[in-house]
Amino acid sequence: MLFFKKWFGAGRSGVVWEPSDRAVEDVSRGLTPEKVDAIMAAANSGDTVRQCRLSSEILEKNHDVMQAFSTRRNAVLGSPRSIVPGDGTPRAKQAAEMLAAQLAVAGVENSLDSFDELLDDLMGALLPGFAISELVWRNGGELAGFRHIPQHAFTFHDGLEPRLITREAPSGIALPPERIIYHRLRLHGSDPVRGGLIRPLAWLHCFGNLHFKDLLSFIERYGMPFVFVKVDSGSFERERNTIKRLIRNFGSNGGGLFTRNVEAQLLQASGNSGEVYFRLLEYCEAAICKVLLGQTASSGNSSGLSRGDAQSKVRQDILEADCRWIEHSVNTRIFQPWCRYNFGMEVAPPRLAIDCTPPEDKAALAGMIQSLAAAGFEADPGEIGERLGIRLHRSAESGN
Repeated sequence: MLFFKKWFGAGRSGVVWEPSDRAVEDVSRGLTPEKVDAIMAAANSGDTVRQCRLSSEILEKNHDVMQAFSTRRNAVLGSPRSIVPGDGTPRAKQAAEMLAAQLAVAGVENSLDSFDELLDDLMGALLPGFAISELVWRNGGELAGFRHIPQHAFTFHDGLEPRLITREAPSGIALPPERIIYHRLRLHGSDPVRGGLIRPLAWLHCFGNLHFKDLLSFIERYGMPFVFVKVDSGSFERERNTIKRLIRNFGSNGGGLFTRNVEAQLLQASGNSGEVYFRLLEYCEAAICKVLLGQTASSGNSSGLSRGDAQSKVRQDILEADCRWIEHSVNTRIFQPWCRYNFGMEVAPPRLAIDCTPPEDKAALAGMIQSLAAAGFEADPGEIGERLGIRLHRSAESGN
């Protein structure tokens, strides 16, 4: 990575990615319990590079982690959000409108990240425990856009604050706070290297992956045909190479060639029909869902970024906490300095508000209206129509 302070205010990113920054080591390859322990031990001392790389690679190699992570991320990104004034004064309302207009076009013309992409990147803190994006300013306090900085580009060797690893400073440099938004989870107190969900997920991935290989070996050994040939001693000596070639032509599932005087038997563990492997994999899948979603969830009827689907798969308290963390980071790291640059200290800064309230159960609402009507009460058609999302008109047969 390179970092240019002189570009501050020029509408250009000061953190420059280089081809040498590309990941060349696949830390998740051949993952063993010893390797997981070494990665976590290094992170405990502040060297989070391999832990962050593992957080990224596990999404590529474990479909259960990827599915549950995407569900939790989409539950936040699919929730309605707005930029509201800090108070009821005209200047605060003007600030909110001006900021909303800037964020709507941020990153459009200069190949930077948009505000939607920024929120997506911030949700990437779930596994490594933190996420950092650069705030790209123009002179005058205008936000030009954002630029995500990979988590493995930072170190915590010298404390609890992230330091950017650059070509000139392998031990890291501290970035000015007005240049970045630093979003982190607080699942383990003040230490950011322990705050992510990668730690329990790495163990589940490791154990599940090891025994998934055992399952494949079991299927190959006991689920595939095994060619077994017995010949007399004379044929064994004269034609065994020819017979071996014939066996290989049946496929790559294995075979055996013996004389008639040789007995061979393929032994199997008592009572093992492969069910034990499936049970272990099902346990790991359920545990991954509980870690990321707070509950086990079925992905069979997912329909994308809809409030009635993605949100219902994430436990409500977890969804609300994610939204509040995102709001806090954006409001304190972006909106407050933006308002200070553009309106001064006397104007209340705008706030990001994410509506994560669960969608109303329309069937229960309809049942309640029916019960009230039976008791002699009449609901307002306008209000009920708004809550149900349909337009209601009183039929002519109903009287009034």
